[in-house]
Amino acid sequence: MMSAQEIKQPPFFNIDQLKTWYPVKRGIFSKTVGFVKAVDNVSLSIKKGETVGLVGESGCGKTSLGRTIMLLEHPYAGDIRFKGQSIFSFHKKQKNSLRRSIQMIFQDPQSSLNPRMNVLDIVTEGMKSHGLLKTSQKDAAIHLLNEVGLEKNVIFRYPHEFSGGQRQRISIARAISMQPELVICDEAVSALDVSVQAQIINLLKDLQDRHAFSYIFISHDLSVINHISDRVAVMYLGKIVETGPTANVLNDPVHPYTKALISAIPIPGKPRPKIVFQGAPPSPMNPPSGCRFHPRCPHTVDICQTVEPSLTQASDHQVACHLKKKRAFTAP
Repeated sequence: MMSAQEIKQPPFFNIDQLKTWYPVKRGIFSKTVGFVKAVDNVSLSIKKGETVGLVGESGCGKTSLGRTIMLLEHPYAGDIRFKGQSIFSFHKKQKNSLRRSIQMIFQDPQSSLNPRMNVLDIVTEGMKSHGLLKTSQKDAAIHLLNEVGLEKNVIFRYPHEFSGGQRQRISIARAISMQPELVICDEAVSALDVSVQAQIINLLKDLQDRHAFSYIFISHDLSVINHISDRVAVMYLGKIVETGPTANVLNDPVHPYTKALISAIPIPGKPRPKIVFQGAPPSPMNPPSGCRFHPRCPHTVDICQTVEPSLTQASDHQVACHLKKKRAFTAP
């Protein structure tokens, strides 16, 4: 977690009104008939050494946001600024440098690791490409494996010879080999057993303490977000609906969607009623007018159906909800 001094630092990474829309094409001439609005007007900032958790159900736009930051997707509108400069204005050499500074750890290490490459080549490939090898390739690989808790005698083995947790450690070693400033963890522990999840999360925290990485930690699991994040942003249908310091949001949620997510966190020996909303999320190609959550919200009033709420201060964090001042949400 960040210290008080670090919290006062200005953000070094800013996302400003970002839209990642995917065109929907039909007909013989592939005419664009609409857009899937995966990320729609999202703003977010990240400080040095900070972990920002991004949480929401499947299809809310979390991964699309991460992929846009990595320049794997092209935005429809908005901007992302890295150290004050728009990454979308970068020329080729600057983009290569950016890809060194921002790394990604994917959900499934088995599909993200080349099965034809051994560990030695996997963890040092980026270093070779960017001229970061200061020692022999083997020594660099052994050092990286030691950082993530793997023995040096595995460097000539292939991904299929490892367990899921070991493969994820190899993915982490590959990411940190580039000496990044920001690491995007896209559901990095969701495919692992619970005991292994705890080991990987503790490893990520230890590496952050050693190297001052910043993390964007994407997850659908608020219990994991609570353990690792300094701040949390809750996404629903392409928009951030609540954001602030993790403890503030989880202990005193305001948005009904956040309340529902928190109600799903299991507490051993303390069963509690779950908040279950009717229906499925609307299509991101044709989102509802006004508040996007209003078709599923039991507290909807007329203004929710016509006016889209903006993120404004509510207590000690920000929320996008017209009823934030009443704070009278109860389980439906």
